[in-house]
Amino acid sequence: MKHHYCKRFAFTLAEVLITLGIIGVVAALVIPTFVRKYQYQVYATKLAEDYAILSNAIKMAEREYGPQETWETPTDSNYREFFDKYLRPHLQLLDNECTNNNSGNCRFQTKDMAGGTRINAIGTTGTEAWGFVKVYLANGSMVGMRFQNAHNAFNVFIDVNGEKGPNRQGVDTFMLILAFADSTSFKDYIGKFVLYWGLPSTRDSVLKQYCSKEGAYPGLGCGALLQRNGFKIPKNEGWPSGYKYPY
Repeated sequence: MKHHYCKRFAFTLAEVLITLGIIGVVAALVIPTFVRKYQYQVYATKLAEDYAILSNAIKMAEREYGPQETWETPTDSNYREFFDKYLRPHLQLLDNECTNNNSGNCRFQTKDMAGGTRINAIGTTGTEAWGFVKVYLANGSMVGMRFQNAHNAFNVFIDVNGEKGPNRQGVDTFMLILAFADSTSFKDYIGKFVLYWGLPSTRDSVLKQYCSKEGAYPGLGCGALLQRNGFKIPKNEGWPSGYKYPY
């Protein structure tokens, strides 16, 4: 009787360990980027939701009081009355809010994409930005409004995940402009409610410049850049220099 032997091949322990090591290295490089990209898309989707909520509130107020640019321009002393009259009735808010004048619980630290506390071109720091009105939408997003008396405009900040980190402009925090008829610095924004630098005349190259850690105002162009892409992270074009998903 003849015996037929089938020669079996197997990996050695060393080969298995090397293979696992390679897989581990690749996973360490790929998975964090995938997770960051996914998390940033969550932020972008939430921004779209919050923008729609605030825009709808303004539209509803316009039905009652006329075009937004004709509303009575608030001052440092009556900004709360302005908010209570025009916006509060059309927003679903949580109870934990703050309307103290840049004091107490209104203080909240927001940084720019590069980690600095100066977050826009007109001198607002991360703490001051939330100093006048700070409220929480029913979906958990935090909205801060700071009136710029010298410019006759509100800086409206949205932190899409409330006080949770990373609290970075252009990452989970974004700024919009609500300008009034007598605004000079933001005259192009009068009658509009858009993300900072989100005007149609703004070139994509400018938005990318300001959605970069190397930009003059790191992060302030990210919201408008996302909006132009339907609040979706660009797939075929690289994200601006120095920008990781999401920080």
